[in-house]
Amino acid sequence: MHTLEQAYAEAGPDKRVVDTENRTFNTNHAVVGYYTAKSWRLPEHVSAAIANHHNALAVFSDDSARNTQLKNLLAILKMAEHICSSYRVLGNQSVDHEWNTVGHLVLDYVGLSEYDFENLKQTIREMGQRVSRVVVRERRLRWPIPEDLDVRLSGQRFVSVERRAKYLLLNAE
Repeated sequence: MHTLEQAYAEAGPDKRVVDTENRTFNTNHAVVGYYTAKSWRLPEHVSAAIANHHNALAVFSDDSARNTQLKNLLAILKMAEHICSSYRVLGNQSVDHEWNTVGHLVLDYVGLSEYDFENLKQTIREMGQRVSRVVVRERRLRWPIPEDLDVRLSGQRFVSVERRAKYLLLNAE
């Protein structure tokens, strides 16, 4: 995890997240993802988006009409990463250095102003907070977790926490 945190901390206009991985491992997660996508025979533009998801500055700086599918996928991904605060979760950073570098290019490409994007981000976050469905079976709690979780489960001790696909599983005593 140290390498990932370091990669996000060092990211900026002159250094991509994957540059730290390349220096440490002689490869990076984008390369591994690209070859995995190719072996699964995913469409070329999907494989290219995986390979280039930390090369967004170069992709969006290219003003030619080519790579429209790639730019569309990367625009969605970069906006989603910023909205979900991946830089905090994955990189343990307080600033999204990658978004600060490419965000204006992404928003320009999709035709959103900073104001419109902030409204979109707030709307999406509010929608996520309203989700409050829980399934409890065999003392296991599934995501999404309701706001009143602490009241309903007070006094229980959790022995393990697991993440499986979209579920967060909490094993309680």
